[in-house]
Amino acid sequence: MTEDEYNAAVQSLLIKDGESDYKITIGNNSVIGSISPEFHNDTLCQYYLFIDHDINNKLIPESTVNQIIQSINDIFKDGGKYYFYETRSQHLWSKGNLFVTLESDNEWFFMEDDYGYKITIDVENRPIVSEIEFEKQENENESTNSRYGTGGNSSYAEVKNSAWDGSVKQVKEYLKNSYLRDPDSYESIEWSEVKRKDDGYYVRHKYRAKNGFGGYVVANQLFHLDFSGNVVDVTDLN
Repeated sequence: MTEDEYNAAVQSLLIKDGESDYKITIGNNSVIGSISPEFHNDTLCQYYLFIDHDINNKLIPESTVNQIIQSINDIFKDGGKYYFYETRSQHLWSKGNLFVTLESDNEWFFMEDDYGYKITIDVENRPIVSEIEFEKQENENESTNSRYGTGGNSSYAEVKNSAWDGSVKQVKEYLKNSYLRDPDSYESIEWSEVKRKDDGYYVRHKYRAKNGFGGYVVANQLFHLDFSGNVVDVTDLN
C-alpha cells in the first residue's frame, strides 16, 4: 500500500475532519483511537494503533480487550504463532512476514469514576522493519566507532531483547556457559529492556537456578555488556 492509498483508506475512518481521532473496528468491536503509519520507499511497512476509549468516550473495558485479542487470534489461527509476555501485559503474534504486538495498560479516572484500559497495537512487515532497524543500528555503530576511534571495527554486536520472550541472547549464553553451577537448572523469570549507554549495554535479569548446595535460589542481577556483546560485569540487586 502506497502512502496515497493509505491516506485514502483511512480518510473514511476520521471522526471529524481536521482532527486525529479515528473509528477503528476490530472484529465486532468499534473503538476510538489514533493511527501512526511508517513508510519505506513509499510503501506502508508498519503502523501503530493507539486506542484510548470506546465510542461512548469511556476507557476500554476488559471484556472488549479480550474480544480484540480473540479477533487477532482468529487472524493468526492457521499457521501463526502466539506468545504472551506476562510482565509487560504484551501479546505477540507472527505469521509469515506479519508481526502484531498488543499491549494494554489499565487506568482509573477518579473524577469520572471510569476504570478500564488503553491499548497499543503495533502491526509491522518484519523483514522491511528489520532492515530499517538494521540501518539505524549501523549508523549508530558508525557514530560510536567515530567517537571512540575504533575505525569501523566490525566486531560490534546487536544486543537486544527477543521479540518472543524479552530475553537477551548474550546474557543467556554467558549464564549457561560461564556463570551458573548447574546450567540445566536455569529458569528465566523476567527481563528489563536493554539500555544502550556510552560504555555499552545494560539489562536487568531475574532468574532461578540451583546453587552449589543443590537448592534453588532466585537471582536479580544487572548485566553490563560491551559493544561486542561480551558480559563484562554482573551486579547483584536487592
